[in-house]
Amino acid sequence: MNTVIHEKFVKISNQFVQDVFDSLKSHQRDWVGLYWVESFINSDQPNSDDLLVGAFIGPDTPHKRIKMGEGLCSLAVERGQTINEKDVKANERFLACSSTTESELIIPISVRFKVVGELDIDSNQYDAFDKDTEANLERLCADFGKKLETLLVD
Repeated sequence: MNTVIHEKFVKISNQFVQDVFDSLKSHQRDWVGLYWVESFINSDQPNSDDLLVGAFIGPDTPHKRIKMGEGLCSLAVERGQTINEKDVKANERFLACSSTTESELIIPISVRFKVVGELDIDSNQYDAFDKDTEANLERLCADFGKKLETLLVD
């Protein structure tokens, strides 16, 4: 990404995370952030499929980089499907960002039919994300992917 596109990318990513955060109820949004497939945001790493943390709201995360095959976040990217984990402590793939996290919602973000990142939301409440919330956020992520595609084409 050139400098101008990168600056726009950062700006719309930050705004997207803020919009998602604002759309959620307080018990649903202990951590809201984006992870990006490294090869998408770093042309110097065209073969890296590690996930790198992007814009987020919430406590700092120990998981700045997630290797493919580790955690629920990489599973969502590998499958290209939303993961709504009602009880993260019952799932051995869960990578804890906080000992208080009870549930997690992960939604892939695609550009030109390729998963390039994901929205990750942690909640301190068990089963925090109903089907309506999930569907609404999937629509927001699809729209965000289209906005990114437009940015990259312009």
